[in-house]
Amino acid sequence: MKNPKDETRSVAGPLLSIDRIGQSYASGNGVIHALVDLSLDIKASEFVCVVGPSGCGKSTLIDAISGISPPPSGQIRLQNKPVRGISPEIGMVFQKYSAFPWMTVQENVSYGPRIRGLPAQRIVDLTRKYIELVGLTGYEHLYPKELSGGMSKRVDIARAYANEPSILLMDEPFAALDDFTRKQMQLELLEIWSAEKRTVLFVTHDLDEATFLADRVVVLRRPDRDTKSLGAILDIDLPRPRTDSLRYEPRFSALRQRLMAALGKVEAHP
Repeated sequence: MKNPKDETRSVAGPLLSIDRIGQSYASGNGVIHALVDLSLDIKASEFVCVVGPSGCGKSTLIDAISGISPPPSGQIRLQNKPVRGISPEIGMVFQKYSAFPWMTVQENVSYGPRIRGLPAQRIVDLTRKYIELVGLTGYEHLYPKELSGGMSKRVDIARAYANEPSILLMDEPFAALDDFTRKQMQLELLEIWSAEKRTVLFVTHDLDEATFLADRVVVLRRPDRDTKSLGAILDIDLPRPRTDSLRYEPRFSALRQRLMAALGKVEAHP
């Protein structure tokens, strides 16, 4: 039977369209402009990374798209429909571990499908599929406290995928991991993404990570009332599938240098 979610991959035009959104906050020092006049289109099955200096609105952007904090100006559309509030069509993986500590791996991964009221066999199939896909077969009955950091992050990813979102938002999900585990998780994430081809928007501070993962990298700048948030967009024309050896190739270094130059430019000229 055809998965209804596959229909999202044939939507005409961008899967996600961000049209001139803005978000500001009052503070003791006046108004803080987190996002200003930001427009961005993301295609179905695309892997997009977002980088930028601290305070440029990366997490604010994720909160706006997810429906956690809708922007007061502009519009966000998913599959040509306005995003209004939190939706199962939009999955989230945060920097902090988000698995429920009182649930086993299996219970955590099945949580979304159960809340959605899917048929029992569909819940079983989805849970098994994504536990296997993230390499946690055999650990189904363990609790989060019994898992390593990398394994806990795999649970977070499996939970998000099991809900079958149209787009997956990832806000620095590997920032708390050691370097070796982080790079391993990057490889595993790309394997899952290649198998599923679900659209991913991934926020990171790490330029190596952005270069290794992305089809495109969006560089945000720290805005003010008269300066727009979007600083640059770079295409990452590296072949897929990507392997760890790619990090040591001259073309990888050249793209990383271009990304560093773009970031340096937006930091120097807010």
